[in-house]
Order: sequence, then structure tokens, then C-alpha cells
Amino acid sequence: MPKEISKNKVKSVREKRRSDEKRNNLLGWGVAALIVLSVVVFMLTRPTPQPLSAARLKLDPTLGAQAAKVTITEFSDFG
Repeated sequence: MPKEISKNKVKSVREKRRSDEKRNNLLGWGVAALIVLSVVVFMLTRPTPQPLSAARLKLDPTLGAQAAKVTITEFSDFG
């Protein structure tokens, strides 16, 4: 009788380990899928930058607020 109990106990422990491994594996794949889905949604919903037209830059070659705390001035001598 004790050997049967021991065998049954070993079987139940093995089954529990297998079910735990399956659950952890499924959880891992679920987290990976959620991360991939989040990245895809982020990439699809972010705004696309609008290029500045040459006419806009000719009329007013500045970007940003007039009362900005920092002013960056760029000089170039390329013809």
C-alpha cells in the first residue's frame, strides 16, 4: 500500500510540474505577444513629421516659439 501512495504522489507531483511549466510557457508567450503588439501600435499611431517647404523657410527661417529660452543660431558658408 505505501508504494502505491508513493507512486501516486510522484505522478501528481510530475503532473503539477508539467501544468506549471505549461502555464509559465503560455504566460511568457503572452507577455512577448503583448510587447510586440505594443510596439506595432506605437509605430502605427505616432505622427509622421511634416517636411518644411522651401517657401516657408524663405519667408520665416525660424522654428518654435518667439519667446523661447534658448536660441540656436546656425551659420553656413556653402555657396
